[in-house]
Amino acid sequence: MSHVARNGPRDPITIDGAGAATFPIAAHYAPAPGCAGANDYCASETDTFTTRTHALVWKQAAWCTGNGGSSNGTWYVWLTDAHRHRTPKVKWSLSCTS
Repeated sequence: MSHVARNGPRDPITIDGAGAATFPIAAHYAPAPGCAGANDYCASETDTFTTRTHALVWKQAAWCTGNGGSSNGTWYVWLTDAHRHRTPKVKWSLSCTS
């Protein structure tokens, strides 16, 4: 689980991987069904990685905005390589504090 402050700076998430993926790799996340949306951070995003590393560090991936108290959300994260091979989706949780 990642933890960020509401309306604060974005934090990175680290994606560990194994295998023989072909770069570039696109990392994606999308909100799980039931994401509230009222706090305006139920968004989907994609970032591209061009260099092979043991762990992919997705800079500024964890964030939340809006008004209100603390909340939690769940997203699905997956990778797609240059040959369009896709990993299974993995749940990722984010805790947003006010």
